[in-house]
Amino acid sequence: MKGNVRNVFSKLGSALFAIFLILVYGGTFIGLLMNPDIALSVMNMNKINSVIFVGIGFTALLVTMMLMQTRKSLFMENDAFYLFSGPFKRKHAMQFIMSQSIVGSLLCGAVSLFMMVMLGSSLEYNVWFLFLNFLAHSLVYFFFTILYYYVYLLSIKDKKYKYLSIYILGLYVVLVAAIFIYSLAQNDFILKDGVMKFLESDIFYFVPLFGWIKLILVNSIMGNTIYMLLGLFLLVGSCIGIYVLMCNYKGAFVEKAMEDAIEFTKRYKEVKAGNRSSMNDKKVRDVKSNFKEGAAAIYSKNLLLMKKTNSFLQIQDFIFLGVYLVISMISDLGFGFFMYMIIFWLFLTTQNSEFMKEMNNYQIYLIPDKPIRKLLYLVLPYIMKNMIVILFPVIVGMILLQGNIMDAIQYYIMLAGYACLFISASVLATRLLKSRNNAIMENMIRMLICGLAAVPSIILIVVMFNLGVFNTTLILMISLLSLLMNFVI
Repeated sequence: MKGNVRNVFSKLGSALFAIFLILVYGGTFIGLLMNPDIALSVMNMNKINSVIFVGIGFTALLVTMMLMQTRKSLFMENDAFYLFSGPFKRKHAMQFIMSQSIVGSLLCGAVSLFMMVMLGSSLEYNVWFLFLNFLAHSLVYFFFTILYYYVYLLSIKDKKYKYLSIYILGLYVVLVAAIFIYSLAQNDFILKDGVMKFLESDIFYFVPLFGWIKLILVNSIMGNTIYMLLGLFLLVGSCIGIYVLMCNYKGAFVEKAMEDAIEFTKRYKEVKAGNRSSMNDKKVRDVKSNFKEGAAAIYSKNLLLMKKTNSFLQIQDFIFLGVYLVISMISDLGFGFFMYMIIFWLFLTTQNSEFMKEMNNYQIYLIPDKPIRKLLYLVLPYIMKNMIVILFPVIVGMILLQGNIMDAIQYYIMLAGYACLFISASVLATRLLKSRNNAIMENMIRMLICGLAAVPSIILIVVMFNLGVFNTTLILMISLLSLLMNFVI
C-alpha cells in the first residue's frame, strides 16, 4: 500500500489530482451529513434499518467477491522474498498478514460507510453511530480476510481445500436461507413482505457476523448498551478466534507461498496494465474472423479475442444479476430499482474490461492512422459488447418485474449512456495518471465524471425550482439532459 501511495505522489501532476479527488470525496461525505431530515431515534427505526442494510449489503458484496477469487497469495513477491529470506520467524509472517489485513479491512469499512451515508443522507447521524458503523464493517471484513488466508494455507497442505472458501460461502448462504425460512414460518409464509420483516426482526441477529452488525447499531440507538457490547464482543471474539486459528497452522507453506506470490504479482501487474481479467484463467476456442486494415485492425483483433474467450457474460455477472433480480422481486422494489442496480453492475464490469491494456499497447501507435480513429476502433468492441449485454437484464427484468416496453426502451438508452460514460472515464484516467494508473484512482475519476455529467441537470433543477416551474415535463427534460451529457462525455 505504501508503494501505491508513493507511486501516485511521485509526480506533481498526479499528486495534485489525487489530493483534489480526496478533497472532493471528503467534501461530498461531509456535505451529505449537513442537511438531515430524519432524526436518528427509535421513532424512525424503519428508515434506520433500511440504511443499515445498505451498508451490510455492500460489505456482503465485497466479501463475496473476495471469497470467489481463484487466484490466491499471502504476499506480493517483494514482501514474500523479504520475509522468507530474512531473519524472521513464522510469527513475523503472520503478524505481517494481520497488519495488511487490518489496512484492507479499514479501507473496505470506509467504503461501506460512504455508501451507507450516500444512500441514506436524510438521516441525522452522530459521530458515535458513524464510528460504530465503520468499526463493525471493518471487523466483518477482517474476519473474512483472515478466513481467506487460512483457507489458502489449508489448500497448500492439501489440494482438496482449494475451493473450500466457495463451499464455506455456499454453507453460509444455506444457513441464512434456513433462518429466513424460519422467519417466513413466523409470518405464515407471506413472501411479499417476508424479506423486510426478516431484516427488521430480531431473528436477523442470529445471522453470523452480518446480523451482529445490526445488533450493534440498532441497540446503540435504542440505548441497550449490554446488547451493543454483546455484538461487539461477538465480532471481536470471532476475529481473534480466526486469527489464532491461522497462527497455529503447523504445515509447511514457504515454498508454495513464494511460488504463488511470484505468479500473483505477475498477474497483478497485468491487471494494473489494463488486463483486468488476468486473475482468471479462460478457456480459448477456435473461431473464424476477418481482419480489416489500418485502425480498423484494432477493432478486428479485440473482437476476435472476445469471441475466442467468450467474455461477454461470466458466472459472476449472472450471480450479481440474479441477486439484484431476486431482491427486486421479493422486496417489491420494482423494475426501476433493478435497472438502477444494473448501473452499479456496469460500473464493475467496465472496471474488468481489457481495453485498458490496449491503451498501453505500443503497437497501436505504430499503425499509420489518425489517433481519434484508433481510439474509436479501440473502444468500439467494448461499447458494442455493453450494448448487447445490457439488453439481457432489461428484457428479463421487464418480463419478471412486469415493466412495460416504453420503460424498458428508456432504461436501455439510460444504461447505454452510462456504459459510454464509464468507458470514457477509464480512458481519461489512463491519460491523466499514465503509468501511475490503478483501480482505486480510476474508480474515483469515473465517479467524479458521473457527478460532472449531472451538473447541468442540477443547475436546471435549482433554477426552475426557484422560478416555481417544476412539473412532469421538466423532469423528462432533466432526464434527457443527463442522458445527453453521458453520451457527450
